Amino acid sequence: RFYRYYTKKGLKLREVGNNGESEKVTLSLFYGVFKEAWLSMLNVFLVFFVTLAVFPAVLTNTPLFPPGKDQDFIIHLLHEKKIYVLVTTFLNFNVFAVIGNSIANLVQWPSPKYLWMVVFPRLFFIPIFLFCNYGGSNRSSTFPVLIENEWSFIVLIALMSLSHGYLSSLSMMYAPKAVDESKARIAGMMSAFFLVLGITLGINFTFIESHIFVVTQ
Repeated sequence: RFYRYYTKKGLKLREVGNNGESEKVTLSLFYGVFKEAWLSMLNVFLVFFVTLAVFPAVLTNTPLFPPGKDQDFIIHLLHEKKIYVLVTTFLNFNVFAVIGNSIANLVQWPSPKYLWMVVFPRLFFIPIFLFCNYGGSNRSSTFPVLIENEWSFIVLIALMSLSHGYLSSLSMMYAPKAVDESKARIAGMMSAFFLVLGITLGINFTFIESHIFVVTQ
């Protein structure tokens, strides 16, 4: 559903600019649009790459640290009901992603020119989550656990999700506006491609993360 939602979102943006004069679609046209809007395309790619590089594979494989630690009432209750991962990862992600998406409909900041300054720092979410207790008991002893507190982990998921919802909407919204109106449809098509590329490479990157941080039994 995650994939279908954002793919449909990208396809809708392909329709932007249909009211302009038609232009024959050629490779040179795609290249010209890419030269004008490459930073917007990169923003789209990075937003989805970072998110899929940690969600859900890394986040669902990050148990409490250390094992057997005393838990506060809420965490203990979630574990007892066997819904810790469902609530802290999936519900947390979806709620804050929707909130971020809704905020983007009300506030568009920063401007297209400076959006990359907010998108690029999200790359730090990847090492941050990897240095939580990713891998649990199968974690390689080479890499220490730097973030032990479960509430810090939960808040980080919320921040990552909120930024995903906000920046995914903003980057897809800005991409067709990076070129002339007559080329907006092509820019929309290309942004949809980079969306799918970000999802695909992000998912595949989790195998590299697992190979480095998790010891195969």
